[in-house]
Amino acid sequence: MSVTLACTHGVIDIDLFWKDTPKTCRNFIELCKAGYYDGITFHKIVPDFMCQTGDPSGTGRGGLSIYGSRFNDEISAKHSHDKKGVVSMANFGRNSNSSQFFLILKPSPHLDGKHTVFGQVHEKSLVVLEKMQRVKTKNYTPVYPVKLFVAEVLDDPWDGQPLPPGAKIPLKPLEYKSWKNTADIVLRLNKPSSLERTLLKMGSIAENKIAELII
Repeated sequence: MSVTLACTHGVIDIDLFWKDTPKTCRNFIELCKAGYYDGITFHKIVPDFMCQTGDPSGTGRGGLSIYGSRFNDEISAKHSHDKKGVVSMANFGRNSNSSQFFLILKPSPHLDGKHTVFGQVHEKSLVVLEKMQRVKTKNYTPVYPVKLFVAEVLDDPWDGQPLPPGAKIPLKPLEYKSWKNTADIVLRLNKPSSLERTLLKMGSIAENKIAELII
């Protein structure tokens, strides 16, 4: 297990193929550690196909990588879109990866060679994907937000190592009028535990934390 995603419908555990797709996995892990994914939505859910997230803007057109705006594909012959729960990079065409990724809901071989497969959802977490794909959508956008509250890294093969040359953590756009991003500010200042991070995103202790900062 490498990364855990705490979402509206439950927890999704993911194993990463970091040895086969090191650049992609390094980007994903660093963004998770930086809180880049915390509080964003699954902006696109297509039943019997995939659930997509990773864009802080929630539009499907945003997101940055640690390597800048875009980085190249890492297509590996070892991995394909051959089973439910495969985790793959969303892109805008060849060699245009950023922060967005998707989890497939059934084998989708037509994606092979076009998208970088970099992980697999644990079998016990597949039930969460089933719940997610049943939500009401309009033009494949959930009518009621499906949130990714917290992305937590459990196993980091690059722990303690500096970022690759030229890489940097991208800034997450903040909309200060939204409650979600008020909680984000508190998170950055206080660096609470994973449990507190989840609770903050759900709005249950944010008020107290903000009051402490003001006082």
